[in-house]
Amino acid sequence: MLIGNIVSIAMIFLPENSFGFMSVIISMIGILLLILFNLLGVFIVIKSLQPTKKIVVTDTYIRFPKKPLSNDIITIYYDNITKFERGFMREHSTLEIKDKRQRGVLADIGFLDKENFEKIYDHIHWVNYTNKLGKELGLSEAQKSQLLNKLI
Repeated sequence: MLIGNIVSIAMIFLPENSFGFMSVIISMIGILLLILFNLLGVFIVIKSLQPTKKIVVTDTYIRFPKKPLSNDIITIYYDNITKFERGFMREHSTLEIKDKRQRGVLADIGFLDKENFEKIYDHIHWVNYTNKLGKELGLSEAQKSQLLNKLI
């Protein structure tokens, strides 16, 4: 690809009668496409490094991208969580949340501040814990929320 780009740039400066007018036009189009795709690549890299702004945490559910830095948004209710596991992906902390129908991975790479990731992890952990404890003890929603407020 690099050699083709160098040849394309060189063809612009050659006289028209050596390769013809069409070759100059084609090489100019090739250079314009090269510039366009380079700008598109830079835009994609910049966009992928920006944190996601789609994470919503409430007392009943969490809504977040299905995979880190993706646009597929899923909603998982705390009552339906079947798997809640902390892991590591290279040097980043991850949180795998799974319910009966869907699965999502929340990573700290999507946050400007890693403390926010830790706060979300703690919140989901304690809400999930109080929901399981409430089911075992037969507590009402009001009692579960009081227990959650005492724990957090």
